Amino acid sequence: MEHQIKNIDGGKVQITITLTPEEKTKFELRALRQAGSELDIKGFRPGHIPDDVIKKQLDPAALDQETMWEAVKEHYPKLVAEMNLAVVGQPTLALQSAEPFVIHSTVSKLPEVDLGKWEKVKIKRQEIKVDEAEVNKVIEQIRDGRVSEAAVIRPAKLGDRVEIDFEVSLGGVAMDGGKQVKYPVILGAGQLVPGFEDNLVGLNSGEEKKFELTFPSSYRSDLAGKKAQVWVKLSQVFERTLPELTDDFVKSLGKFAGTQDFQDKLRENLQEEKNIQEEQRLEREMLEAIVVQAKFGDIPEVLLINEAETMLHELKHGITERGVEWSQYLQSIQKDEEGLKKEFSTPATRRVKVALIVRTFANQENLATDEMAVEQEIVHSLEHYGGDERMTTQLNSDDYRSYVQQVLTNRRVIEWLKKKLVE
Repeated sequence: MEHQIKNIDGGKVQITITLTPEEKTKFELRALRQAGSELDIKGFRPGHIPDDVIKKQLDPAALDQETMWEAVKEHYPKLVAEMNLAVVGQPTLALQSAEPFVIHSTVSKLPEVDLGKWEKVKIKRQEIKVDEAEVNKVIEQIRDGRVSEAAVIRPAKLGDRVEIDFEVSLGGVAMDGGKQVKYPVILGAGQLVPGFEDNLVGLNSGEEKKFELTFPSSYRSDLAGKKAQVWVKLSQVFERTLPELTDDFVKSLGKFAGTQDFQDKLRENLQEEKNIQEEQRLEREMLEAIVVQAKFGDIPEVLLINEAETMLHELKHGITERGVEWSQYLQSIQKDEEGLKKEFSTPATRRVKVALIVRTFANQENLATDEMAVEQEIVHSLEHYGGDERMTTQLNSDDYRSYVQQVLTNRRVIEWLKKKLVE
């Protein structure tokens, strides 16, 4: 077998494999036996059909294609490994000639990356503090989560929860989706279009009101800036009472000695959250600055497509986790999945470049995680799942091992860079 490798346009590499007559015969026999296992010929048991009989049943061109696949299955992985080729995805095959037997295998490759003067990148660490206003805001949110309500007969005021029936029209025509019955609103919480809740203040149970409002410029593009006519009827008013911040109250929330202990631990948690956010900012700005310094060869389209698909999956998962139907979300933004993937083109390119940067540093600075660290991480994960057979199989798979190796390597690279570039 002879082979040649050359770069071609579009960030691809072409591997030409030329078989000797003896090798062609070997792979043709494999192809015949594979085909024979699937043939049903009267007078022969499956898997015991003579090669010459099988060959008569097959189209010569089809046999050549199967012979090509058999040869590629053996030689392609070996060549990629021996030549240390950083390829992406599956190769496209073409049989150039049957005599001699010449195969062209074309596959995308990772681009060359010139890191440029990355050492000049400097990122400033910011001092992170938690102020009392932030602590008090979280406390109010916690109190609000334990609020008690009671129906009252009086005019509605800010802070009350009310139930309303309403209908919104545009130019006298009822708006699609603009009608609701017994819709709950907390007055002053900003749930509805600006100005809507203000018109509910002072209404009594059973009262109706008509008014106009203008959709803000930041609203849906088809409604932004338009005037709407609103009819509303207030059904019921509920007075909301927040619990007092007492020792007994905070003890009902968890293992706290009292209000001071609760506030101290809340402040510590907020500080930790801010610290994590600051580390994420440093990493993001550092990597983006290195990307600006770097130069990239042709980036394979398959990488960009896969990254856009990943971003779509992440968005879909986030939306459905919030209890929103994906189809409803798409309808609300007036886009389809293909439209979203097109919008992801620029951020997907940026994410691919960051990944290429990290990979380049890992290779150049010998920062790849060793097998022992990978094994320790997998053992830790196995302990967490406590003998779950399905998870044990998944965690012991080659795919998961590769994933762990990549994650740990990425962490090492980022920590290494932060030590050098963050001030």
